[in-house]
Amino acid sequence: MDRRLQKWLGILVLGLLGTARLSAAETDLQVESVLQNWESISQDRGRDGLTVRTLQSFLGPVREANLRERFAWSFCSPCELQAVPTEPAERQFLPDVRVVIDSSGLPKSVTIGQLKHEVLDLVRQEIKQVAARELISQDSGIVRVSFNPEGEASNSPAVNPRVSEVLSRWVAGSMAANAVRTTFRRTDYDSATEVESHATGTLIYNAPYYGLYQSHSVSKTAAQSTRVGLDGQPYVQLPGQETMLLWTGGNLTHVDVPSQRYEVHQLPGSVRQYLCGGSFDAVWQTLIAPQTALPMVVGLQEKELRSNYDWKLVTDNQTAIILHGTPVSGADAMLYQSAQVVIDPATFRTRATRMLDISGTKETVHEFTDQVVSKDGAALGQWQPDLSEFECLGEVPGVEPASFVEDGQSAAPLLPAAE
Repeated sequence: MDRRLQKWLGILVLGLLGTARLSAAETDLQVESVLQNWESISQDRGRDGLTVRTLQSFLGPVREANLRERFAWSFCSPCELQAVPTEPAERQFLPDVRVVIDSSGLPKSVTIGQLKHEVLDLVRQEIKQVAARELISQDSGIVRVSFNPEGEASNSPAVNPRVSEVLSRWVAGSMAANAVRTTFRRTDYDSATEVESHATGTLIYNAPYYGLYQSHSVSKTAAQSTRVGLDGQPYVQLPGQETMLLWTGGNLTHVDVPSQRYEVHQLPGSVRQYLCGGSFDAVWQTLIAPQTALPMVVGLQEKELRSNYDWKLVTDNQTAIILHGTPVSGADAMLYQSAQVVIDPATFRTRATRMLDISGTKETVHEFTDQVVSKDGAALGQWQPDLSEFECLGEVPGVEPASFVEDGQSAAPLLPAAE
């Protein structure tokens, strides 16, 4: 569509919005016109297209069918749209989304809870990131990295006083729980394959390095997904994966319950072993301990939270505290694009998490219900699974660091610090 025609369509839409006392049917028609206009303009490779595409970070793909299924839309005023997620699970993270539009229908600002984003600032940030990527590609794609924790800490983003208080109380609540048993509901969305999967499970954490993550597949929870693919059809709903991971100090046991088999992996004990692990590098970033396999729930470290993430407060009331974190350094910056956490304001325990992978196509949501929260590991009772009837497939050889460790140098520990 010609850009001038797009702008005239936007102006026409806004002219219609100025009519007073519109009926519900007319309002619904106007919402549809605005969303169709966004979808059309989002295909533009210029600034207007980039402006509309900034909405993707908050609303998902800017396609009229997807936006209509995923949110309930209404007008707060002639120039302000309100979007409420149709799924209860998503409403935990996006309790209320408001989009202010200009005279041509383009978004000017996006407000989620108490967190407001100026779209122009988001466009400038995106242009800056594109320029940075182009500069890297001109430099043979070489990116210089540092494993100096002090250097990373010096670049820590500024945190406002209330966010700082929430982080401290959140960590304190985590440190007071050396033994945790919590059940969860897990939902995975993959926009690349247009598949949605569901599972339930249990997380057990026995500080500092013992734990269990077990999930069971469940059938679809609704008649159809609220996510819509490129062809306008809902995502395919599939049962989630059957998974059991067991941490026992220096070992990780991967259990295949349906086939009654398991494998034992020796965990790297130092950064040097980790860096020499070859294809296991990315695996160990998440599987080194139960608190990294399911981040933002147990074993929280305040220094890492503050230095590795830029945190913003989305909602802060007696019902829930919602934090939005953008990874800025550390391993999480290589794995995740963003993290959202719902915290119980009474206990400062994690109630739900939503992690978006670095590609922006895979989204994983966990909703938690605590069963045991204690300082004493004995409160968990006997929690390790009985694998005596299972077949062991043999231990995967650990990394041999001897040839990589220089004389007189000690290897720094890789596992998270004990609480």
